[in-house]
Amino acid sequence: MTWTGLARRVLGTAVAVAALCGVARAGDDTSGLPPKIDDTGRLYLSVVAGMDFVLDTPFAGDVDVDGNPDDVLGGTLGYNLTRHWGLELQFQGTEPDLRSASRGKIREISIITVAAAARYRWHLADDRLVPYVTGGMGMSFTDVNEDAKPGAKANTDSSTILGSISAGLDWFLAEDVAAGVEARYLIHPGQDAEVSFQDPGSPRTRRFTGSTNLTSVSLLAHLTLFLGQQAGPEGERTLFLATHGPFDTAERRFYLAGLFGYDFLFDKDAGAGVKLRGKGGDFNLTKGGTLGMNFDAHWGAEVQVLLTPLTLRTAEISKIAEVNDTAVLPTLRYRWSLLGGRLVPFVTAGVGVGFLNVNDPRVAVDVPSAGGTRTVRSPKWDPDTPLFVGSVGAGVEYFLNRHFSVGAFLPFHFYPDTDVTVRYPDGTTATGSANFSGFIANLQLKAYLP
Repeated sequence: MTWTGLARRVLGTAVAVAALCGVARAGDDTSGLPPKIDDTGRLYLSVVAGMDFVLDTPFAGDVDVDGNPDDVLGGTLGYNLTRHWGLELQFQGTEPDLRSASRGKIREISIITVAAAARYRWHLADDRLVPYVTGGMGMSFTDVNEDAKPGAKANTDSSTILGSISAGLDWFLAEDVAAGVEARYLIHPGQDAEVSFQDPGSPRTRRFTGSTNLTSVSLLAHLTLFLGQQAGPEGERTLFLATHGPFDTAERRFYLAGLFGYDFLFDKDAGAGVKLRGKGGDFNLTKGGTLGMNFDAHWGAEVQVLLTPLTLRTAEISKIAEVNDTAVLPTLRYRWSLLGGRLVPFVTAGVGVGFLNVNDPRVAVDVPSAGGTRTVRSPKWDPDTPLFVGSVGAGVEYFLNRHFSVGAFLPFHFYPDTDVTVRYPDGTTATGSANFSGFIANLQLKAYLP
């Protein structure tokens, strides 16, 4: 796709949005009554997750971008200028595989997009239902990583311009919290791509060039949290912090939290010659959330779900697979309310279950050797799962308004030793044990309902 073609698509979308705006103005509420939920003049932050579908998969040579949907994680930071118009920054990241018809998976390609967009919205159903459309432009940043086949290399442009078009809707669960869905069309131009293969046992290298287009459709779900407060009888509109409570109270309230952090393991020995994480660590972050309820002024209960992807490696091959450590933990929570309920330290304790799921195995890996590379088959690492997990933790949260708090949470997870079996390609079997105990430093974003 040429830059002219990209500009035509974005311009055409802008015309369509303008036409929709004209229809919406005809239906504006002229009663003069203040809206029950007023999101005008408010900052908002969205946590976004979903699936991304690359529409054009060829890369170069016999290598394609994996056509299967890939996980999306991202966010949005925005500001509503008027009752209909707003501006936002959209962020999202995916990491589909690059697969060769002759060699299987050779790499992964990280695709991070940042787009500035205008947003037009409507207010329906007593202002609780808010359909919207967005359109804008930004940048896409790509990085070919994951050394699945050292004898195979791939490369493409590290950054390109990007067009973004989306449509979605929000449903306000409370005046400061909305949940919604969105379909987002990310328009990439064509970009040069290159693949090279080094034949096993030979210094000979074959190179292929081509053109790839990473245009995709993302199907997303999001939770949007509004900062400050809307204008009302108790005070004027504020941008960051509400000037009045109530904040944390003795009322029975549900809450939902997102957790984003890093798992610091006590022991990186996965048993029988296999290690956890790369030699220099890795950037596989812990992701998860909690669903809970406050019963009174101090006590509550919640279920925590935390997922940490970990690299499995050996000295000879380096990465042989990944293991997802998923902990599901029912816990009790005790808290104290300070500063009129705005600052809330808390402690948690519970017992749950952990699941170890091995994925992305590398059946055969090209290992560098004198004069070229040699192909080595990977061993298979097999753990006993599921297993019990104990947890104690402490944290603190700060209420920006009645329904939205930010904070930090540090749980300690205590696992028993789990037996592992490593099966090598030559038929030998080794046994050992692994322990996934550690502490997880988390950023916490929490929405309270209602």
